[in-house]
Amino acid sequence: MASLSSLLNNPILVSTGPFIIIFLIACIWFRAGTIVSLLERVWRLAAGKAEISDSKLIKLNKELRDIEQFNFLYGFKIKSIGQMHQIIEWMEKHKLGFADIRSTKKWIDMRTMTIQLPSESYIKWRIAGFIFCALLLMLTSFPLGLKSALLQFKDSKTWILLDKHKAEGLISNWVLGVNQCDGSQESKSLIPELTKSEKEIICQSFQDKEVTEYVEKTLHTQRLLFGFIFVALVLSIMNIAMKIKSYELARKLQETLAKPNN
Repeated sequence: MASLSSLLNNPILVSTGPFIIIFLIACIWFRAGTIVSLLERVWRLAAGKAEISDSKLIKLNKELRDIEQFNFLYGFKIKSIGQMHQIIEWMEKHKLGFADIRSTKKWIDMRTMTIQLPSESYIKWRIAGFIFCALLLMLTSFPLGLKSALLQFKDSKTWILLDKHKAEGLISNWVLGVNQCDGSQESKSLIPELTKSEKEIICQSFQDKEVTEYVEKTLHTQRLLFGFIFVALVLSIMNIAMKIKSYELARKLQETLAKPNN
């Protein structure tokens, strides 16, 4: 059973720990707008129990902490207590929930407390981007699930799928297996997409250990590359979907606020 000291001395944790801490601080700073609360704690650690005696400074620090907490929890970028009170009063007046406001905060004009939507081209481009990423995701899933290395010959520019037992065309419907390499030249000549030297290279790959290792290494790199692209596309699709949802919620909220009883 691992002890706490062994976990803390883990080389991976030791090497990545500072970067994780910096990343977390940057995330808090970005979302809250400031890090006064964090700096105040650092000051208390450095100066001990030194207390602030000035009443105005105490009030200012309290307001800054309230603003940071409000921005961090609800995702706003307010800069004063007045703006915070304005949002809360606006919500109470129109009987709005924080879930609605948090999803549509991007479209709220803090000066006029109204919903300001972009032009229709905004949502059209997001829908087009969603469809484009979805199509790329489908294409990326194909090489990600392959058990053969995807290679291209320089001379014929032919793309092939190669493993330990056979090579097949990515587009053309042909297969060159181990049995064909051991057989007559006639079976190999039925593949016009490849040059003679390329066919020999494929046959050699079934026997040559170095070539086999190269194919396995290429397959590993291929999976890592397309796996990274796959994850990036999934995150992009989620991001676009959230933006489309935010736009639709803001549009409905705008219609609700435009009613006479609001």
